[in-house]
Amino acid sequence: MFIMSLTLLESQPLFPHEDISRKDADVLELLLANETLFRDGHAAAETSYPTYKLGHDTLTKVVRPILDNEQRLAAFSYGIGAYENIGGLMQRTAPSNVIGFEHVIAIAASLQGNFISSSDDSRERFNDELPNVAQVIAQTALRRHEGYTDYAITGAAIAARLELGDITL
Repeated sequence: MFIMSLTLLESQPLFPHEDISRKDADVLELLLANETLFRDGHAAAETSYPTYKLGHDTLTKVVRPILDNEQRLAAFSYGIGAYENIGGLMQRTAPSNVIGFEHVIAIAASLQGNFISSSDDSRERFNDELPNVAQVIAQTALRRHEGYTDYAITGAAIAARLELGDITL
C-alpha cells in the first residue's frame, strides 16, 4: 500500500524550496491520517535521511524543558515527524537534507536562546512559504493533538528551517 501511494504523488523536485501542489497535499493528508502509514513513513524517512533523525532527536531534547508539557512536546514532535514524512515521500531531484551536526547544534542553541521569538518567526515563514504543507500538518495534527496544532506547525516549521540550512531562526 505504501509503495502504491507514492505513485499518486507528483514530482516535486524543488521541495522544500517550493511548496507542494494542492493535489499532493490532498493525498498526503490521507496518507498521514493513517497511523500505521505515518509511523512506517517516518521510520523510512529517518533511515533514508539520517540528519532527519539527528535533527528530530536534538530538537525534541532541546525544547522538552522549554515546553514543559508532554502534550505540547508530543505535538511538536508530531510536526517534525509529519514534515519528515512529507520530505521522505516527495519525489525531488536532490534532497536538501545535507546538513551537518554543527548546523543542528546551531539551531538548538538558537532555540534555547529565544524559543518564543524563533518559533513564532519560523511558523509565520512556514505558513507563508509552504502553505499546502502547513495545511496538511495542521489537519492531521488536529486529529491527534487537538488544541496543540500550533505546536505541531512549529515543530514542522523548525524542521523545515533546519533542512533548508537556515540558522537565523
